[in-house]
Amino acid sequence: MVHYKSLFVALAAVSTVAAKPTSTQTSAIEETTTTTVDETTAAATTTAPIEAALTTTTVAADTTTTVAPSGVCGITGYFLPNQALNYLNSPGKKDNIRQCLEACAAYAGCEVVAFYTDRSFVTDIGRCEFFSGELVTDRQDTSYEWSEVGCLDNLQD
Repeated sequence: MVHYKSLFVALAAVSTVAAKPTSTQTSAIEETTTTTVDETTAAATTTAPIEAALTTTTVAADTTTTVAPSGVCGITGYFLPNQALNYLNSPGKKDNIRQCLEACAAYAGCEVVAFYTDRSFVTDIGRCEFFSGELVTDRQDTSYEWSEVGCLDNLQD
């Protein structure tokens, strides 16, 4: 039979001699951190809407308007041969130059009238004739007067 007890005792004695008593040791570890910060100066850019006050001022201009004569009115004379004044029509007799010019304005192509005045023969007084073209006369004394349609604006009632 093998005696195990003695071996166990022997092992216990060896382990007691070889081993030191246990001790607790606490060590503190200090951690040091060094942080280097690069400082950079940055200007913040901001955009803000600028409201401009827009003022519109309307000023009435001091103007003087002079109406140029609208046409040749009431001249006498014979039209010149080299001028292109073309006979168009005769609406007959009218009571006055205004009626003659109004009839001309309503007639297609009419630009000039010849109106026979009281210097005419009695049977011709009030006769109205229509023409087209540029009115240029020699200004001699005649029994009729020439007027352009534009004269209608200048006639007084």
